[in-house]
Amino acid sequence: MLRPGPVATPVTSLSGGATVIGGCESPRGETVHWLRTTPAGTAERLRIRSASYFNWPAAPSTVPGNIVPDFPLINKSFELCYSCTDR
Repeated sequence: MLRPGPVATPVTSLSGGATVIGGCESPRGETVHWLRTTPAGTAERLRIRSASYFNWPAAPSTVPGNIVPDFPLINKSFELCYSCTDR
């Protein structure tokens, strides 16, 4: 039920002193991008929050009662990304 139109819009310039947030759905959940600009309109800070970030805390609750060799299978069932959450 999407309206006709472009699926992406190129960014030609940034407003000075703005904060912008965007999100998109990924296989692991929602990925969020946050951007803050300087008064001159250049990018000052960018934060990307992977969907894996919020899924990692759920993984330990699935481990009790299983044996150690089962952990890789349990871990991969969440399809968590190590590098996406590395800070």
